[in-house]
Amino acid sequence: KLFYSNSSVFFSSKFKMNNLMSMNWHAIGKLCEKKIKDCIIIDFGSTTTDFICIKNFKLINQGFNDFERINNNELIYKGLIRTPLFGIRDKIKLRKNKYNLIPEFFSDMSDVYRVKKLLKKKIDIDNTADASNKSLRNSMIRIARNFGFDYTDSKEELIMKICDELCSYQLDEISKNIDFLRKKYRISKKCKIILSGIGQEILMNYLNKKVNDTIFLFDLLGSKHYEEASYHAPALSLALLLFEKKWFDKNVSFSSEIYCLFKSLQIAERKPIT
Repeated sequence: KLFYSNSSVFFSSKFKMNNLMSMNWHAIGKLCEKKIKDCIIIDFGSTTTDFICIKNFKLINQGFNDFERINNNELIYKGLIRTPLFGIRDKIKLRKNKYNLIPEFFSDMSDVYRVKKLLKKKIDIDNTADASNKSLRNSMIRIARNFGFDYTDSKEELIMKICDELCSYQLDEISKNIDFLRKKYRISKKCKIILSGIGQEILMNYLNKKVNDTIFLFDLLGSKHYEEASYHAPALSLALLLFEKKWFDKNVSFSSEIYCLFKSLQIAERKPIT
């Protein structure tokens, strides 16, 4: 077995609790720092949004745990699917009306993106808040519950506007954080923004209206073979880091996910893994 650690070697067969690194975002940064001079990578996942900053071919993030990263604006603990609606806003304003959210887990952002028809079925794999099905009607019922009213056909337009507002607020928060990190670390405004995670396409469509030079992680890596794997960018990054170092050995034990990624790399690269 190999462990990803915070030592200079990164991969070690020796388990040392003080060196063990469980920060999956870090592997993405280490993979990319030698491939591009300046960039901000955004891994928009189901639960969190990670911001990985590279300047002069070096990973420069300051935080190494959730507490440090949240307070350094390197982590927004909000994601595409699992975040409850009250985790996005405590109230929303539509024209002259204000609507308060009930701080109970009646629905989550998967309902919002499902209603907006932006959530692909292959990534819509988590249970719903009420354990009922994922139909548009049931998604609207759950969203309405978080605002204290019952769903009826006459309320559909209001629910759609609520979804538009919640979605825009979440994506705008990500956009504003890019600007904040650029200024904080004095990264060029012309730097590329690189996207990964299950929400990458949704974020791309939003940022294209605001930010130039936005690309997907698989574009940086130079192969469409990595497109679906980039939904799980930390696992892809670990596999590629090991692949680059030629550390794949039949005698070394890997998780099934990493092993399958190695096999896909072998096919994509059309060369054996040694």
